[in-house]
Amino acid sequence: MVHVSQRLVPRIYQYGRPVLCDLGEARFQKGSHTDDIQPYQYRASEVILNIPLDEKVDIWNVAVLTWDLFEHGNLFKTTGGAENKEDNVYRLAYMIALLGPPPKDLLQQSRSDQL
Repeated sequence: MVHVSQRLVPRIYQYGRPVLCDLGEARFQKGSHTDDIQPYQYRASEVILNIPLDEKVDIWNVAVLTWDLFEHGNLFKTTGGAENKEDNVYRLAYMIALLGPPPKDLLQQSRSDQL
């Protein structure tokens, strides 16, 4: 028998203070970056399209994370196809279905040969 003085399992939907963490993908602003940053479900279209990054992708990241916190689920699906696997093509397709096509000038900056 184990005695506990406090509840070990937190109540559902009860949050503590937010904590800024997991800065493993952080980049210094000097230079141009096009590598994969951000958790998969929060990636901005610039990351998916392999476009040089700026602070706008961080704003996108916070917005999608905020959606997840209030809606208890991802704004965009990250999987698709017969095998229901994660792929940037599916992710971008869900983004376009919800938000409309990206501006042409954004697509022209893409360095991705996969899309």
